[in-house]
Amino acid sequence: MLSLFFFILMIPLVLAFANNLGEKKDTLSYQLRMYDMVNAIEMVIQHPICGIGFDMEVYKKVQTMTNLSKYANLNIYDGDMIYERGNTNSLLMLLIQCGLPMSVVYLCILYRQNIFLNRRLFFFVIIISLMSEPLLLGNFFILFFVESFFTILSRSKVYDKVINNNCYI
Repeated sequence: MLSLFFFILMIPLVLAFANNLGEKKDTLSYQLRMYDMVNAIEMVIQHPICGIGFDMEVYKKVQTMTNLSKYANLNIYDGDMIYERGNTNSLLMLLIQCGLPMSVVYLCILYRQNIFLNRRLFFFVIIISLMSEPLLLGNFFILFFVESFFTILSRSKVYDKVINNNCYI
């Protein structure tokens, strides 16, 4: 019954989102975000295991190697400073920088945080917000990552041996 209520509630939201997307399709912001998404997916395909690393200069170098003629349907030109900026999608940026395996580990550790009680809701809100802002590798999200990492570590047998035997790693 509750799922039916949420489904009915989502219909106007989806219609409003589709209408909003249709209106903004010709704006430069939309075009640049589409370019970021398509270009990021291409970079992930080229470097799926290890990514390209965290250096923004390397990112810009790899980004400039893409050919703008492939994006002819997007109204983007060299004058739009597309090579001077980072990606706007934080999840894709994580995939580009860390590769697929480490991105999955990072997101799993982020999901296992213990600061907020409702993990699923927290993770859902975080994922939705990260799709439009490059925040994932900032200090705020590193806090959740470190907290989750220490929680996982405190449950391990190595941690118990170190604490109980008063020995240091």
